[in-house]
This record gives sequence, C-alpha cells and structure tokens, in this order.
Amino acid sequence: MAATDAAPPSEQKVPLYEGGTQFKNWRYSVEQLVHTRTILNEAAVSAIRSTFENDEVLQLRLLLIPLA
Repeated sequence: MAATDAAPPSEQKVPLYEGGTQFKNWRYSVEQLVHTRTILNEAAVSAIRSTFENDEVLQLRLLLIPLA
C-alpha cells in the first residue's frame, strides 16, 4: 500500500536551480522589475543631468575669467 501513496516521481523532483539560494533570492515579478528599473533610471538621469549642468557652469566660469 505504501507504493500507491507515494507521488509520481515527476512531482517529487525539484530542479537543482529551484532548490538553490539564487532561485529563492533573485526571483522578481514583472512589477518589481519595472519598479526597480524606473527608480534606477530616474537616479541615473538625475546624476547625468547634474553632471552636465555642473560642466556647463564650469565652462561659463572659465569663459568669464580674464586671461592674464
């Protein structure tokens, strides 16, 4: 009777990947990925914009400094 109670082998097998920490810790839903991409994109755009603005200010200052 014990043999009939056991689940078929296909239901018992878990792929090695699913048993690992990478599968458990690095799985994201579509919504999570969209949110993360949005946040990182906004931060990158802000950093680049700030760099360009600072560059423009430095260039203007250099143009206004009289040559000796």
